[in-house]
Amino acid sequence: MGRTPPVPRWFWVVPVGQVPMLVGFGQRVVEGERGASVVVLVLGAITAVLGTVTAAGWVPTTRVVLTDDTLRVERPWRPLRVDRSAVVAVDGNVPGRPSWSEAVVVTVREPGAPDRAVRLPRLGTHARVLVPRLREWAGIGDAAPADQTR
Repeated sequence: MGRTPPVPRWFWVVPVGQVPMLVGFGQRVVEGERGASVVVLVLGAITAVLGTVTAAGWVPTTRVVLTDDTLRVERPWRPLRVDRSAVVAVDGNVPGRPSWSEAVVVTVREPGAPDRAVRLPRLGTHARVLVPRLREWAGIGDAAPADQTR
């Protein structure tokens, strides 16, 4: 149904832009300068490594999968499963305005517990598309909600 958006190609500017800085501060450290040069060199190296990992797409992705009876958020650290029968509402993070929303919020009712809002992660598909689709899947409300006016 949805997947986290890919990292834009221009993001390579981050790790590539670190190279001249790392060379400059590395030279200062080799020449004997310490203190702030070492700190900047270490932080720059960490930024370059993290930027390379992100730009190369080695960061795990998140997927939202709909089955006949469950909504699964497949992510590496906190997978989530929501039963279709437990869904009582679907809306955007700006209530009543799916076209303004950046994320989808699913309200879940579990027996013996208060309703809880589950915010789905940002996906490549906009909330104005996902909200009607999830409402239709859950069998609640209008299948194609328009933005409400006051």
